[in-house]
Amino acid sequence: MGQKTVSSWFNASCFTTAALEQALASGQPHFGNSGRNILDAPGLNNLDFALMKDFRLGERLKLQFRAETFNIANQAHFGYPLDTVGSPNIGQLTSAGDGRDIQFAMKVLF
Repeated sequence: MGQKTVSSWFNASCFTTAALEQALASGQPHFGNSGRNILDAPGLNNLDFALMKDFRLGERLKLQFRAETFNIANQAHFGYPLDTVGSPNIGQLTSAGDGRDIQFAMKVLF
């Protein structure tokens, strides 16, 4: 599998269309011989955290405070590597998900 880096997630030199182009030119086109699902993508590790506190404001009224953090470790969640044979960017990770997100909220319950 080699080194899985952002610029080279898989060895792109293992894939070529030369034999397919030659078969097409000779009038006998056929499909390639690679298997299904042979490439994998980066995994996803996500840790979310939330704190909540209720405050009584009388007999029937309550105030709720919330603090929520999504992706608290701020890990990069990369998308799928580009897999178009012949593309200059084949094997590269070019997209990523959102980073850490923190939100606060207050709610009145009655």
